[in-house]
Amino acid sequence: ADLPLCPADAGDGCLAGTAVVAAVAGEAVFDDLVVEGAAGAGFVLRFSHALSGPETQSQAFIVFPGALALAQGAVDFTLNRFRVINTPLGLYRLRLQNPLTAAPSSGVTPGDDFVILAALTRDGVDISEAGLKGTRAVVASYDNLTQSHGDFTDLELVSAGGNMVLSFILNGTQGSSPNPLSTSTTGFNAAPYALRLVEQCYNGDEFNASQGIAFGVGLIDCAGA
Repeated sequence: ADLPLCPADAGDGCLAGTAVVAAVAGEAVFDDLVVEGAAGAGFVLRFSHALSGPETQSQAFIVFPGALALAQGAVDFTLNRFRVINTPLGLYRLRLQNPLTAAPSSGVTPGDDFVILAALTRDGVDISEAGLKGTRAVVASYDNLTQSHGDFTDLELVSAGGNMVLSFILNGTQGSSPNPLSTSTTGFNAAPYALRLVEQCYNGDEFNASQGIAFGVGLIDCAGA
């Protein structure tokens, strides 16, 4: 990837640090170079003498983003801890970004093979396979219009229970503590979508056991069903 040098007042998608150093005893040391606002594979550092001599370069390397953040989607369930199972969770839009400035990391393409994973935990235990339906892996690619890198559009909870957390992780960074490339919702409870009555209603009438009743409806409300 070709990046310009960063201007003095900062920038994005550029190379920051001291780009010109004097050689001492035939050796030049670059110790503060930083890629700003860009991420992906295929980066190469090139070095050349100011007057003459052949150019040399590093091996190709990958620049990882500094942070993963939620750009859109329900995050804080402090006031309303309940989500209903078997209903869409809505759009969750993820952004790879600079952890200090929150500027999105440009230049990320599907070819970089950055994969964002969605995971569901209950009491700290991963229950994604049994509890989360929908597309749980998205290949990151920068969208200039939304300034984001991946959308999860069809996630659904399919297991009820308490103390659940929905998390998103950039693949390949699990195991670090704390993990700088993950983001999570606050804890919530997953409530059943419907109740089924297998006995009689309060008034003695029979009830169709296959008929669903919205969560929270009391038995007295089924009278005459």
